Amino acid sequence: MKKHQGLIALTLGACIAMPVNVQAAEEACVSLLVGAGYAAKMRIKSGDFKTDWSGSFPIGKTKCQSLNGVPVGNKYTVEVHAILGESKDCSPSITHSQGEGSITF
Repeated sequence: MKKHQGLIALTLGACIAMPVNVQAAEEACVSLLVGAGYAAKMRIKSGDFKTDWSGSFPIGKTKCQSLNGVPVGNKYTVEVHAILGESKDCSPSITHSQGEGSITF
């Protein structure tokens, strides 16, 4: 079972941070909360590095991507694109530190 060290709520077109102790992780995830109103896709950005967009996923589901391409010590951001809508960067940006588990936006 994956550990979730951070939780950030995704609401109608924006990622809103709810401060929680954020620790090392091996992947970043996005969970579309019921009531968000759309399906979405996600990717991870760090400097010039960007993962491919994930496949789309519906409300009530979670999609994760590996942080393997993000150098340890670099900050990364998770970008969410609402299908037929806008793209938004989740906040806060997080400094990558090696570890197990995931951080969920």
